Amino acid sequence: MTRRPWGSWPPGSSRRPGRRVDLVLMDEAAAPLAYRIFRDGRVVLERDHAALVARKAQATLQYLDFKPVEELCAEGVLRAAARRG
Repeated sequence: MTRRPWGSWPPGSSRRPGRRVDLVLMDEAAAPLAYRIFRDGRVVLERDHAALVARKAQATLQYLDFKPVEELCAEGVLRAAARRG
């Protein structure tokens, strides 16, 4: 990852007005959210690569522990929705 001064835009990013950007402090994000951000998102600012790697590993392990619970909840919601018609 290339380090850029604060306020500069990463290559390929858009400066179009109105473009939605969600900023998340990774140290404060719950495991399922952090996992999805690492999987689908883009790093905008990185100050400590080792800390980012450690947080990614932690979020992944926590999410994998949580995933069976999430799947059970999703199955329950789908069953309830099917019963309602």
